[in-house]
Amino acid sequence: MLTLIGLLLSLVATTFFGGIGRAHLDADVGTFARTLRTAAEHAILTGKTYEVFIEIYDGYYTVTEAPEEAQGGAEPAEPLVEKQSLDLSWIDEVEYEDGSRQYSQNMTLRATAKGWEQAVLFRIVDENDRWRYVRCDRFTANVAVSRQPLELLAAQDEVSLSSPL
Repeated sequence: MLTLIGLLLSLVATTFFGGIGRAHLDADVGTFARTLRTAAEHAILTGKTYEVFIEIYDGYYTVTEAPEEAQGGAEPAEPLVEKQSLDLSWIDEVEYEDGSRQYSQNMTLRATAKGWEQAVLFRIVDENDRWRYVRCDRFTANVAVSRQPLELLAAQDEVSLSSPL
């Protein structure tokens, strides 16, 4: 009887903490996606170019006005979004529209008045091997988030604003 109770408690704990882990991963990825969307929408609305600088290995990212757009050029522009990080997950792979892939180092994703300068797909994973996918679509402000694998889309003809998460 005690063995049965122990097994049931173990199952309940695993299910409970697994749900918490998924919620933390979704929150982590959701913040990253909202930051990307903010950069693209702000670029479209202001007509300026913004750069999302991402340290892939460490998971840090920030959004700043592109250097050529910064006023005066003498001082760096204030970040649109201060440095944030993926706390409970990491970017496992970045796929670009030309088919190339990146697994480490740093990258800069540019949002212009026409939307994303290029299409990119992020594959994000946590320590429990749960996956999330974030895709930025070229020439739009779209940022798609999914628990299921996503594929890069062909470039859109028109700029559109995406809906919030």
